Formats: sequence, structure tokens, C-alpha cells
Amino acid sequence: MYKKIIILAIPVCMLCFCSLAGAQLFDPPVENPSFEATDLGPGGTGQWVDYAENWIINYQGNCYLEDGSWEIVAPDGIATLKMWSGAAIWQQIGTWNRNTDYEISLWVGRGHNSSAFQVELWAGGNPELVPASGFGTIENTVGATLIVGAPLTPTVSTGESELMTLILNTGTVFNAGDALWLRIESLAVANEATWLDNVTVASVRDPVMAYNPNPLNSATEVPRDVVLSWTPGMFARSHDIYFGTNPDDVINASRTEPSDILIFESWDANNYDIGRLEFGQTYYWRIDEVNDPSDSYIYTGDLWSFTVESLAYPIPSEMISATASSQSEGQGPENTINNSGLDADDLHSTELTTMWLSQEGGPGTAWIQYEFTKPYKLNQILVWNYNGQTINALYGFNEVIVEYSTDGDNWTRLENASSFTQATGAEGYASNTTVDFKDVAAKYVKITASNNFDLNWGLFRQYGLSEVRFMYIPVNAKNPSPADGATNVAVDSSLSWKAGRDAAQHNLLLNTDQQVVVDGTAAAIPVNQTSYSPDLNLGSTYYWRIDEVNNAETPPTWIGSIWSFSTQDYHVVDDFESYNDIPLGEEGSNLVYLTWVDGYENPSVNGSTMGYTSGSALETNITIEGSGHSVPLFYDNTSASLSEIVANTNNLPIGRDWSKGSPQTLVMLIYGDPANAATDRLYVKIGNIKKTFDGNLSIPIWKQWNIDLTGMNLSNVTTMTIGIESSGSGMIFLDDISLYRTAPPVVQPEDPGTGNLMALYSMENNVQDSSGNNLNGTAFGSPIYQQGLPGYGMALSLDGDDDYIELTIGQTMNAMTDCTITTWVNWADEERGTYQRIFDFGSSTTVNMFLTPSTGSGMRFAITTSGSGAESRLNSSSPLSNEWRHVAVVIDSTAMSMELYLDGQSVASGSTRVIPSDLGQTTNNWLGRSQYTADDYFAGSLDDFRIYNAALSAGQIRYIAGDR
Repeated sequence: MYKKIIILAIPVCMLCFCSLAGAQLFDPPVENPSFEATDLGPGGTGQWVDYAENWIINYQGNCYLEDGSWEIVAPDGIATLKMWSGAAIWQQIGTWNRNTDYEISLWVGRGHNSSAFQVELWAGGNPELVPASGFGTIENTVGATLIVGAPLTPTVSTGESELMTLILNTGTVFNAGDALWLRIESLAVANEATWLDNVTVASVRDPVMAYNPNPLNSATEVPRDVVLSWTPGMFARSHDIYFGTNPDDVINASRTEPSDILIFESWDANNYDIGRLEFGQTYYWRIDEVNDPSDSYIYTGDLWSFTVESLAYPIPSEMISATASSQSEGQGPENTINNSGLDADDLHSTELTTMWLSQEGGPGTAWIQYEFTKPYKLNQILVWNYNGQTINALYGFNEVIVEYSTDGDNWTRLENASSFTQATGAEGYASNTTVDFKDVAAKYVKITASNNFDLNWGLFRQYGLSEVRFMYIPVNAKNPSPADGATNVAVDSSLSWKAGRDAAQHNLLLNTDQQVVVDGTAAAIPVNQTSYSPDLNLGSTYYWRIDEVNNAETPPTWIGSIWSFSTQDYHVVDDFESYNDIPLGEEGSNLVYLTWVDGYENPSVNGSTMGYTSGSALETNITIEGSGHSVPLFYDNTSASLSEIVANTNNLPIGRDWSKGSPQTLVMLIYGDPANAATDRLYVKIGNIKKTFDGNLSIPIWKQWNIDLTGMNLSNVTTMTIGIESSGSGMIFLDDISLYRTAPPVVQPEDPGTGNLMALYSMENNVQDSSGNNLNGTAFGSPIYQQGLPGYGMALSLDGDDDYIELTIGQTMNAMTDCTITTWVNWADEERGTYQRIFDFGSSTTVNMFLTPSTGSGMRFAITTSGSGAESRLNSSSPLSNEWRHVAVVIDSTAMSMELYLDGQSVASGSTRVIPSDLGQTTNNWLGRSQYTADDYFAGSLDDFRIYNAALSAGQIRYIAGDR
């Protein structure tokens, strides 16, 4: 009765623990797991979110629903989700819990040639910020962070599906209660798709059990001196450790029958040094969790296993070349190292074309030589002798001379290697000769035949081998971290590696000059551990190698491979992505004006205001491409002596130490307002050092300000101040303040001139072409002209009902290869619908090129001669907003490329199959109207509409956009 009461009490304790942690899966974890709902938006907690397109049945976006009658039949219900390459879906499935395993199952359909998915868990962020319609990505929308992910690739045939399952662990680096997200991304190759159905998530860990074993369960290549470790169950006071080489023994051992398997009872730590283990041996272990009182609370653990690294490994065949004294046709020496003729069990066939055979000759005249790409410490070689059927096996090497060399000139004969064993001459022949190389260093091995197995008749005067496998001791360092070729490596990262066998010291060569590392002339850093923390610079590519040293061995040094990695380009000082509008005092509140303290409370002294004072404080429309937020900074010096915001750097992501990575430039992105005075000046103070921006704050375009940090003490920056010197008032936007060693290049504005200008519509109370080419427009409906962007005079205003402009540019389009189209746009009525047209030039729904301010997820340019399904497209990450914005499209016929610009900044680029001249002489060349009658007319204003018969540069686009 006592035990029964204890067992019933355990779930109660568990529930209390989970309640305190505030961490659990939703019930159910996944809403709409089989995609049966026809309306899957708008997203947020408990809903799938797709940021590439809104999900609509039978709408071919990046994701769309099918009814199961197409390539993949729905295994559950009716609908399946078709996902094109790169499409991703998200859903919050609960809140984060430490080191918890989640089993994620999904039906995966194989379509076309690829069907892989990436399945990931993310933590953190703010689910309330998920937008009502798709834009951007989950990272910049809710600020979530990737925890762990793994791919799933089914093996079924095209058109079939299978249930696949994987287990992902949440790790330890987040906070209980953080949002937990499931993300699934299609890894299909370009222009192909994958199918998904019936997604489920379940927790698989019993919290009273030990978990998270190190080594991981079923791990291989585990070091001999590994220290066992695990994460304790929630009630554990101590641990019983069972360890052995027989799984049944480990499963069956107990305190009452410990045998020699219970190696420690009531161990009080969650790690154990088991001592040096045997090469290649598989070990089994379990941890029983012991609670108080110890005679009542023992929870039997899972059976875990791992396999210790092997003593020796085969040299890969691509690292070996083979030559021979001669060869018979179709039986070259390369057959002895390419695994030809061997099956999965290393048994050789009798197929002669998978072996090497010399031409006819006398005893001692046949030899075969192997060269490795570098010296290896050879442990042994495995030999499959010539395995021709029956009597042909007599061609095999019998008495031999085996020699080795490190330079190819000086050879040493290997002792006790004088004969090979004859092959069986039958299918399924296993290696039956092992040559002990006694761990010598060699780059060359030569085997010479003294005779074959025809000792009685002397009729067979040829010699052959089937396969030779060279086994080496891994004396070189390997498994570098960062991985070879890694990018965006943090500058405070440590280098680590797996040591070569028997290394007493590691000499690290590290330099940004690859050649000095290759040559070995870089200064060597002696290291006694298998890790090192160097001083790394931002934006740099490093080359490194580890030379393993042991003066008691021959040779004393083994030269390592050359590895490389590139460091992060910048440190974020503040990108304004972490701020929100949660009121002060509420959980999760992070208000921008509390980090960047302004003058809102004392405007007569300080005229600055950081953020909007009504609605959200942050700006979500006028941002750098890929950014979720910028922030407005208002200034008013009409009554105040200054307008400054000041940040205590302790409150910034970077903190006080700005010196890591040796930055040399502070980069700030600024967007001006036409109402600002051109004489207003922005300045920044780092501590007490002031720098002034000489750019024009009245230009509504993102400008990059590079601030030289030379001479500043960056190791202890306590404050950063941003201010505006002005005799009036105004507003600017700020984004992406970052530290660089080498700042990104600044695109310089360049006047494109008028030589390639084919049409210019200034909209000064008419739609006449002022380029001189007389490509005048005709207005339909009742468009009006209103004051436009300051400095640009009047602008054309279209009401969205029936207003549009027809241009007489058909013959111009017919002859145009390179093309640039630019205009100022103020999209006034996004609620009327998606796919309104800024312009649409074509002759039908099949042949056209158009620019729309929104597809529901972003601005799009498309061009086609074969309908919408064959469009070459560019998509920005977000739609146009209802302010004056400058847009441009560039088509380069030489590169067959196109680029989309917003406010002078490239927001999308890609290839195109179609150029304007392919459209022919277009008949429907419209501003504000679509070739598709179902699309709404454009509601908003246009100004300064230009067409060039050239692919303008980025600098020329910036000039037209107002960067002067």
C-alpha cells in the first residue's frame, strides 16, 4: 500500500513542477495538423504561418493546399500542403522547457526529384507581433532564435508518401516560458515541390528519468578517454551507474544482482570518468535515478550505447594513386583501391575487370606501387589476392617484397612481410592476408612479386591482386571547430579540434595570409589543450592548421590540413528589433525610449522624442530591406537648446566593450524627411567624442553614415548620444547601428543624364512626355493632379475606381532590350485589394510586364510571354506603405538579370527569361490598370515616371531617387 501511494503521488509532484516552470506543450500542440482548414491565416498562437504567401486552396504561391487528387494523395483527411522550394511554415506549439525531447512526426510526400524537409525548433520572441498577413520572416517579426534542426528525406517513390519521425532536444540556453515554435521548410530543389500532411508533436521524456546522455545514444567514434555525463531526473538525489559490453547484462543488472556491471552505487555527481576504453569496442550503460529514501525511489534508466573510436582507419581511395609495372587490358592497378568487386560485407567477386593483372613476364618482374597525398602512419594493410575463378587464382602474389618510403627515393624493406595467402577463386572471397606495418610513416608503398602460386608448372607468368586496403593511425588533428569553410563566426569564438593520436603538443598556425600557413612560415603557437582562444578581427578570413608534435615518436611532427573560416562582419550596437510596446511594468516590456532616453518629459530643455507617441513607437514600413523595425527620432530646437537621445551602453546589446574584433567604423543608417531643413545636422557622440554627419537630412532615402573610430577608447564606452543641430524641427528614421572593421561600400549617386531617357512623365497637370520623344499619355476616368512630394511639383492622383493612363510606348517596348523604369509612388488604399498596378505594359494576360505594390506579402515585378505560370519575378519582403516611396526596376539583357529597388536600395534581384523586346509591340501600356479585369485599379499617386532604354547602375538609381 505504501508503494502504491508513492506512485500515485509522483504525477502530482510533476504537475506542480511544470506549473512552477511555466513550460509545456499546448493542448493540442499543433492546431490544424492535417491542413483541413481552408483559411489558415492570419497566424499567431495556435495557427500556421506562411511568410512566403498567404495559403489559399489551389493558389500557386510558395505554399498552397491541394485536395489530394494531384501528385500526392492525402494520407489523413482531404487536404495536403504543397510547398515549393524555400517555403517555410511556423506555429507556436507551446512554451520552452529545458533539455526536453520532442518527437515530431509528419507525413512527407515525395514530389518530382526531391522531397526533403528541414524541421526545426525555435524559442523566444513575441507571438503577439506575428502579422495578420505574411511579410518578412519569423526571425525579424517575433525575434525568435533557432534551437535545433534536422533534415528529413523520405525514400519512397515519386507520388508516394510515408510517415517520418525525428526527435529534437530543446537544450539549455533559453528561459522557461519562452515561446516554443515549430518550423518546417521545404528543401526541394528550385522549381520543384514537396508535400506535407498530419504534423504531430509529443514530449517523449519522462522527467523523473536521467536524460541527455553524453556520449549521445548510439554515438560512434567516441574518444577513448570520454567522461560519461547526463542530465539528472527532477527528483534524483544520487545515481546508480551500470556499464558493460553486453547489453543484456546491463539491462538485467541491479543492486541485488550487480555482477560487475554496477560500477558505482549512489554516485552524487552527474558525470563519471570511466577510464581509458578499448578501441572499437561498443559499450552499454544506464543511469538509475535514486531518490530519498533510497530504498524506495529508484527509477531504472534507459539503455544507452556508444562505440569507441577505432584503432585504425582506411585511407580513402581518393587519397591514393596506383601505378604498376604493366597491366592486362581492362585490369588496371586502380582496381586494387577503388573497392570494385567488393560487396557491402567486403567479400570479393570473381569478375576479372575488378582486379589488377600484369602482362606476362618472369618472376620478380611485376610490381605495384601506391602513392598517398600525404604521409600516413600505417598500421597495417589488408590484401585480397587475385581471385580469378579456380585455376586463375594461381596468378596471385605469393612470395613478395614490401617496401615503403616517405619521399619516393629512399626505400625501406618491411620485415616479416614475405608472402601473401592465395585467394579462394570463388565468389564471396574475404581478405586473408594482413601485413603489419608497425605504425611506420610512409607516403609510398611498393609491393613486388617474387613469384605467384604456379610453382609446379611455370605456365602462369602473370601476377595480380584484387584489392589492397591501407589502415592508418589518425595522428593528424581533425574535426575543426569552426568547421572548415564556416562563415559568420563570432570574433570571441574559441578554436577547437580533435587531437591526433599520441600528440603531446599542438602547434597552431593561424593567419589571414593563406600562403604563410601553407608554407609553415606563420608563427607557431604551442598549445597543450585541444582548444585556443585567439584575438580575431571582424570581417576577416582566417587560415589555420594544427601540427601534432611528439618528440618521442618518429617523425616527431605531423603537419596538419589547412582549414579556414570567416568572422562576422559586424557587431550590432542596436538594430531596434528587440523593442516592443508592452507597457512598463508588464512582463516582457522593452520600450525604446527607456534605452534611448529622450527629452519628452522636459521639452523646453531637450526637444527630442524617440519613437511615435501614439500607436506603436516603432516604424514597420520605412525600414531597411529584411529589417522589421526602424525608429523615428523627432527633434524640435525652436524652444529647446538641444535635441539629443542618450543610451547607457549597458542597456544596449553590445554593452560597454566595443573593442572585440578591432572595429574601426561605426555605421548608422539614416532616412530623411523632405520637411527637414537642408541645413539641419545630425551628430553622434561616443562618450565625449563628437562626430557630425555632413549629409542632407531632407532626402527620403536610406543613407549610410560611416563614422571613423580611430583614436577612440572602445574598451569602455559608457554612453552613446545621437542629436540634431537645427534652428527648427523635424524627424528622421534610424536603423541598424553597427560596428565594422571594414564598412560596407557606400554606393555613390551618379547622374544618368538624358541620353537613354525614352519617356518622362512629370505629371505637371498632364501626362505629356517631356523627354522629347513625344510618347504622350492619355487619361481615362477622372484622374486629378495634386501637390506631390516637396520639390517635385504636382503629382497624378488615381482614385482606384476607373482612373488609369494609357501610354503610346508599344513600338518603344518592341525595340527595348535593356530597360529601367522608375517612379515616385504614394499608394493610398491598400485595403482595396492586392495586385493593383503601378504599371502594366503588355498585350494580354499572357504577354506583359507589371509592378504591383502588394501581392499580399510584398511588392512584385513580373515579366512573361507565357502567362502567370511562367513569370520571371522579383518579390520584396513587404508591400509598399502609404507614404511617398521611390521604386525602380532594372532589366539587364546581357546578364539576363533584373533588380527591384525601393528608395534607392536594392530589395530583390534575380534572373529573367524574358526581356521587354520579347513582348513585341505592346498594345495595353497602362499606369494604374491591370491586364487582368479582376484586379483593382490603382488607388494613389504617381510622379516623375521615367523609362530608360538602358540598365542603370545602383548609383544612377540613387541619384534619380533624390540622393544628390
